[in-house]
Parts: sequence; structure tokens; C-alpha cells
Amino acid sequence: MKRFFIPKDILGGCVIDVPKETGYRISRVLRMSPGDRVVFFDGSGREKLVQLKEVGKNGVVVDAIKETLVWNEPLTRIILCQGVTKGKKLDWVFQKATEIGVSELIPMTSKRSIPSGNPAGDKSQGVRWGKIVTEAAEQSGRSSVPIIHTTANFEEICKTASTKGIGLMAWEKSDNDDFKTVEPKLDLKSDIYLLIGPEGGFDHQEVEFARDLGLIPFSLGKRILRSETAGLVAASIIFYQRNDFGI
Repeated sequence: MKRFFIPKDILGGCVIDVPKETGYRISRVLRMSPGDRVVFFDGSGREKLVQLKEVGKNGVVVDAIKETLVWNEPLTRIILCQGVTKGKKLDWVFQKATEIGVSELIPMTSKRSIPSGNPAGDKSQGVRWGKIVTEAAEQSGRSSVPIIHTTANFEEICKTASTKGIGLMAWEKSDNDDFKTVEPKLDLKSDIYLLIGPEGGFDHQEVEFARDLGLIPFSLGKRILRSETAGLVAASIIFYQRNDFGI
């Protein structure tokens, strides 16, 4: 069944005023008809099963059938700090990170970063990412939509991770063989800041800076992964090791 994210203030009312963009997707993109049923969710765990009553160019009218509380989020909160990449590779990373359960996303610049063509803080880029993760959350059955932060630099993120959670840094030259050697050091209640370098990786000075602040470098194995692959693999390993995939 199709799912659509609806803001709390709208879904919580007696009358659901379907946003224009959602109505457009229902009527013009998916070409749904009166009588079809969909699910609306608001990111807090509330879901409403609704039936389409009117579907037209001027909007969509629905009848609420049933409200339930559903929470499909992992207990582990991962903040993926992804090194910026060329082109629109971050679009794909953010989409897939949403699907596997990442809680927050931070585009990260570092010494070897290659500018992505859009300057940090570009509103159009932020809007595009917002749409991508919202649709990914709808498709994957998540109860909430990940938070996307504005672009931040490596040093800022390391300082935040050292005070607000636990920082893990994927580094191909780490002495740690895999995540199993790192896991015992983690606090189950802390947010995990997962730092993934750009296409050129992190340099030694950055690694030492992070270590001095208490961040933990770890290896993803003998094979060198692309930047856009590494974050998804690392996040998946963390969820799996913590039995947080529900499988």
C-alpha cells in the first residue's frame, strides 16, 4: 500500500488538508482513483489509513478509516557524515541511507573533498535532498524521515561527535580489522556519528585530529570501497551487529 508523509500539524487535525505536492503525486503521477486506500504518516509514529474520496486537479479529499501507532525505527541512531562527492552521488547515498535506517545525514567537507558544483547551503540542493529522503522513507516503511543538516566541515563534525555522541571514522589504514573490535567500546545509548571520507579519503593529520578528540578509526576490510559505498556498508554492519535490522 502506498505511504505518504504528512506533517504532524496537518495529520493531527480532524480534517486532513492534503498538501498540494502530495495530491499531485496521488492524482497525476500515480493516477490513483476514488476508493483507493493509502497510508499517511507524520514522523511521530502516527499512521492513518485513509480512503480517497475525491481525486482531481484541484486537490485530493480523503476519509480517515483507522489510526494506529507504528514505530519501525532502529534503536541505534546513526548520524551519517558523508564526504561530499562529485555530481549527484550524494542523492543516491542519502536515498539508500534512508532505506536502511540512518537517522540523520550531514554532508561533510574535508581536505581532499572535491566541490560538488553546488555551494554549501544551496537551497535548491537541500530541497532536492528533502524530497529524496521523504520518498525513500515512504517507500521503505519508515516511521520518520531523516534529518538533513547543512554542509559542515570535518573539524566541526569531530568536535560535535566528541561531545554529543560517539564518533566512528572509516579509514582504510586503521589497525582495527573490523567493526567487531570497535563495538565493545560503544555506549548503546549514544548517537553514533559515522564519518566517511571523500573520494580521496582522509589524510593522516585529519585522523590524528579525530583521535585526539576521542573518535575511533576502524577498517571496513581489505578491499577499498568507494566513498558512496563505504557509508552504506558501515551503517549496515553497525545495525546488523546490534541486531537492529529486525532479521
